[in-house]
Amino acid sequence: MSDLFSKSRQLLLVPGVALVFFLGAFFYYYHGVYRPPPAPEASLSAIVPPVSAYGGPGELVARRPQGRVVAVDAAHRNRFSVGEIAALDVRIGERGYGAELFGGFATLEAKERTAQLEAALRRADSLVVAMPADPYSSAEVGLVRRFVAKGGKLLLIGDPTRESQINSLADAFGINFQRDYLYSLGDYDLNFQNVRVRSFQPDELTQGLGEVALYGASTITSLGPALASADGQIKSTLLAGPQPFPVLVRGNIGDVVALSDLTFMVPPQNSALDNGRLLSNLAAYLTTHQRRFELADYPGFLRGEVLVVAARPELYGAATKLRSQLAGQQVRTQFSRDEDPSRDAIVLGLFADAPGFLPYLEGAGVQVGAKVGTSSTPLLPPDKTGVLVLHNDSERNVLVVLADTADTLGALVGRLAPEGDFRSGLLDEQVGVYRP
Repeated sequence: MSDLFSKSRQLLLVPGVALVFFLGAFFYYYHGVYRPPPAPEASLSAIVPPVSAYGGPGELVARRPQGRVVAVDAAHRNRFSVGEIAALDVRIGERGYGAELFGGFATLEAKERTAQLEAALRRADSLVVAMPADPYSSAEVGLVRRFVAKGGKLLLIGDPTRESQINSLADAFGINFQRDYLYSLGDYDLNFQNVRVRSFQPDELTQGLGEVALYGASTITSLGPALASADGQIKSTLLAGPQPFPVLVRGNIGDVVALSDLTFMVPPQNSALDNGRLLSNLAAYLTTHQRRFELADYPGFLRGEVLVVAARPELYGAATKLRSQLAGQQVRTQFSRDEDPSRDAIVLGLFADAPGFLPYLEGAGVQVGAKVGTSSTPLLPPDKTGVLVLHNDSERNVLVVLADTADTLGALVGRLAPEGDFRSGLLDEQVGVYRP
């Protein structure tokens, strides 16, 4: 009996010691009860969702980029949505450019379409045209050809699953989108129409590519070189094979590229194989600046926050008027008494100030003295005469506005308004001369 009692005491002793240690540790390490601070009260109106630095797809339609511009055609009832090019927009934005959609996918009269295209090309470095439902007119083709001749870049995108009039523009550059679609019964990505492309020619657009997947591609014929071709087990619904079927080509006139698939850049397809690299290569192509601007492109060549410089106080009124005009055209300006060699500028002055502008005037072949004009045009007396001179280089654009008096200069600034007629006085790509 005593042995049983002894064992019971030992069994009770163990939990008792454990309890003592637990209580000691509890009071040693824990010094009170946690009391949370009161939760802050916030109204729903105060909650602002995060916004991408490059804007969302909806902003692509409305915004006016302040830097260099890639114009995207939506004036021909183009058969794509803004969301489908959102990934391309982001890649363009990462390179300091802005994508500007023009036309709003509306049904427009031919005259209005031409006017919107012309306005967009005046400020663009590159143009993207994808699946236009309305054909390009001869006047519009002429505008794009002149744009390309001035160093502008053109990217044409087709898709065999969407009927379009892309060849109404592509033919002018030696390119033709065929009416077939490519497929493979043995080597494809999930679907027989999702073809894998592995044949590439050396080019900036194919750099780093080993294999891409296209999700609805057709054959493109071109008088220029083929950069990427579908071959191997890939077949065409119209063209005999086996043969390479080009899907990415260059044209034979200017810097023009054509691609027969849009959906490869739409998430999640843009992350398949080397599709992301191809998308980056296209963005790099569109944002490598080569464009030459002309005076007729005003104010499209102005970039960033533009300095408006007045050479003397009596011209401040004209400077204010000019800034107001540009604000209405979504061009940001800042008044300054001096130029900044790193920023675009519009410089206002009188003929008496011409010696200070000699580098600009001589570069354009303009004479200002007893007579005003250029060596290749009739010289005019300076009385009631105004001159516009555009100076541009790889760093910046400068527009010089000179006249005999402040009143004449103010009238010339009025001609630079959107409803003005300054283009009627252009003598060449850089110079305009104006009289009453």
